Amino acid sequence: HFPNQSGQVDLKAVLIDLGRRETNELHVEAGQTLNGALLIQGLVDEIVSYLGPKLIGCGAGIAQLGPFSSLDQAIELDYISAELLGPDIRLIARTRNHRSF
Repeated sequence: HFPNQSGQVDLKAVLIDLGRRETNELHVEAGQTLNGALLIQGLVDEIVSYLGPKLIGCGAGIAQLGPFSSLDQAIELDYISAELLGPDIRLIARTRNHRSF
């Protein structure tokens, strides 16, 4: 249990604890709230995203980030690879502003 000052999970403390337990890689499949929190806190170094060839209308975004007041607040990515997997595309990107902790 790693509560922060507002009673939510202290994500950085969880990752530090996992590191102490010799976990050096964590895959997170989550909703936009947790994804956004991890990205905003600089705790993500790589994003793997799968895109299918269908448009299904409105839905939840990948991460709850904003609103930002200017473009320089954006989380910048460097694309590492794009690969066709059957009818889908797998994109791998690394965050530029990842912070070590």
